Amino acid sequence: MITTLAPLNSIEHRIRASRCTRRMQAGLTLVEIVIVLVILSVLIGFLTKGLFNTGATQKARINVMKMEKLKSAISQYQLMNNGLPPNLEALVNCPSNSGSACFPVAQADDLVDLFGGQFRYAADGSGGSFSLKTLGQDKRDGGSGADADVVITGP
Repeated sequence: MITTLAPLNSIEHRIRASRCTRRMQAGLTLVEIVIVLVILSVLIGFLTKGLFNTGATQKARINVMKMEKLKSAISQYQLMNNGLPPNLEALVNCPSNSGSACFPVAQADDLVDLFGGQFRYAADGSGGSFSLKTLGQDKRDGGSGADADVVITGP
């Protein structure tokens, strides 16, 4: 009986010893944690930089679609009133000569671009064509990318 206990004790001792070494090797050192945090912060920096730049570009593209919608409203006004509107506000408010059958062809928020600037409208002297313009994100003439001016002409 004594001879059989000795091998079991040495096996139990080995199992306990291996558990202790696993516990000691299971954790991360402070240096390893700092390295992982630095790598994660650099990756997040690159990802968010690209994300913010594409937001302004997408707004500029949506502005063009909004201008196309406004162009359609101007064409509708032209058909209803046999002429181009004198200004963009005429699309929202009926002119005095339109009579009681008039209804607005646009809403007030259709006249403002996504960057908070007013769309610019100009009709030529003959009443045959017009132009719509947005100044972009910077709200100044010129620029590129999201700051670029966009002009749409019609009819």
